[in-house]
Amino acid sequence: MKKILLFYPANIQSHVIPVMNLASQLKNDYEIYVLVVEQKMADIVLSHGFRPIIISRFKVAIGHEVGYLRDKGNEFTLLYILKAMLSNALYRDKLIELSPIISGLSPSSIIVDIFNSTELLVLNKVFPSTKLICFNPMLSTYKIDGIPTVSEKSWSTANTKDFKIHQRGQVFQGWNTWIGALFRLVYANQLKTLLRRSKLGEKNKIVKNATYTILFDNIPEILLAPQELELSPDVKLPGQYYLGLCLNKSREDIGIDKTFDEKFRYILNRRREGARIIYCSFGTFYEDSNPMVLQFLNNLLIAFSSLAFPVEFIFSIKSQIKQTLLYQRQLASNVHFFAKVPQLQVLENTDLHITHGGLGSIKESIYYEVPMLIYPLDLVYDQNGNGLKVEHHGLGLRGVFNQDKPNAIADKIMKLLEDRTFKNNIERFNRDLTDKYPADFILHTLTELISEHESI
Repeated sequence: MKKILLFYPANIQSHVIPVMNLASQLKNDYEIYVLVVEQKMADIVLSHGFRPIIISRFKVAIGHEVGYLRDKGNEFTLLYILKAMLSNALYRDKLIELSPIISGLSPSSIIVDIFNSTELLVLNKVFPSTKLICFNPMLSTYKIDGIPTVSEKSWSTANTKDFKIHQRGQVFQGWNTWIGALFRLVYANQLKTLLRRSKLGEKNKIVKNATYTILFDNIPEILLAPQELELSPDVKLPGQYYLGLCLNKSREDIGIDKTFDEKFRYILNRRREGARIIYCSFGTFYEDSNPMVLQFLNNLLIAFSSLAFPVEFIFSIKSQIKQTLLYQRQLASNVHFFAKVPQLQVLENTDLHITHGGLGSIKESIYYEVPMLIYPLDLVYDQNGNGLKVEHHGLGLRGVFNQDKPNAIADKIMKLLEDRTFKNNIERFNRDLTDKYPADFILHTLTELISEHESI
C-alpha cells in the first residue's frame, strides 16, 4: 500500500502547476492528495490524476478575519474583528473543518506552500506526529546581505535594509493610524498565542530575514528550482533543498485553444522553410486590458514588423487583451494569438521566448534550451529578480515593459537570435542541471527528509 502525501499550494495557478509537476514525479511511490480552495484549482489537480480536497479559503494568522466574518454572515465592525482575532475564532473553526476531512488520511508528510505557512499551525495540531515541509515555487525568498532579494532587479540595492518583509506584526503595516497600531498589537499577540499552542512554538522560531511570508527555522524548505539559478551559492541556507527544474514533461494542459493544432502545423511547416519562431507568453497575472500592458504589446508588435527575416509569432494571452488589441490594430498574417497553448510543445519548437519572467516559464525555457527576453509585468514579487538572474547567467536579456520603445525591443530580439552566445550558455546550463539533478533526485531527497523525521 502506498504512503500518502498531502500538498497545500497557494490559491494561484502559477503555484498549483509546479506542485502538480512535483507530484507527478512522486506518484509511483505515494498517493497524492491536494488541498485547494476553489473548483478551478481542483480541476487542475484532477487533470493531473491527483485527488483534490476543497477547504475554506481563509487562512489563520494573516488578518483574514474580515472576510471570514463576512462569509459567516456575522458583523465585521472593528470590535467584532478584534474579538475574532483575540479568541482565535478562525483557527478554531479551521480545526473543526479540517479534522474530519483529512485526519483519516495519515500522510507521511504534509507539504505546504510558503504562502500558506501559517496554516502549519493548524495542520500541526491535526497531525502532531507528521513531518511538515514547506515548498517554495520561487527562488529563495530570504534577505542575504550583499545579494539582491528575490524581487530586486539590481545589484545596487543588495545592501539596503529597505526590503519588503511580511513577518510578525507586519500584516497591517500599511495602516498608519491608531487602528493600524491596534491591529498590529493584537495580531502579534494572536501569533504568539498560536505558536505557544502548537509544537512549532515549542521548538521553532519565526525566521528572521524571510521576505513576504512567515517561516519557521526547523521546518525544511524544498525549492522547486535549481540552486544554479541563484545569484550566488551563498544564498542557500542549511534548511533549504533545491530540487532542480521539477518539470512534468508528460503533462497535458487543459483549455487549449481549439484552433491551435491546425495553426501550429502551418507554423511548423514555415519553420522547416527557414522561418524563426518567437513565442510570447505573459502568464496569468493580468486578466483585463491593462493600458500599460496593451501599450507594451503594441510596441512589441511594431518591433516585430521591423524584423528583416521570416518569423512566425505565437502569443499566449488572455482573451480580453486579445480582443482589445484586435480592436486597436490589424494583425499581420505571421502573428498568431491563442488564449492557451501547450507550452512545452511550443517551446520545443521555439527560437526565442519573450516572457513576463515567471519561474515556471523560465525553467521550461531552460529545459528546451530557448534563450529568453524577460519583460516583468508584476513588479512586486519575483519576476524582476528572475529577469536579473536570467541575464546574470547569460541565458537571455531583459527589458522594462513600460519604458522600452519598439526599436529597443527589436534590438534585443536581434541580439538574442543572432548572437550564438546565449544559445550556447543555455545549452551548457541545461546539461549541468541534468548531471546534478538526475531522474531520482526529487524522490530521493523527499524520502530522506521524511525518514529523518520518522527516525527521531
